[in-house]
Amino acid sequence: MFISSITSLSVAEVSKRISPWHMEHGKRVEDEYEKIKIV
Repeated sequence: MFISSITSLSVAEVSKRISPWHMEHGKRVEDEYEKIKIV
C-alpha cells in the first residue's frame, strides 16, 4: 500500500510523492500521514 511505504522515505520524498496525489485525494492523505507520524 502507498501509505505504508511512506515510513521508509524522507520528508522531502514524501512531499514530492504526496503533492500530486494529494491534489486528487484531498485531506485524506494528510490524515493518513498524521497517523504514521503518531505511530
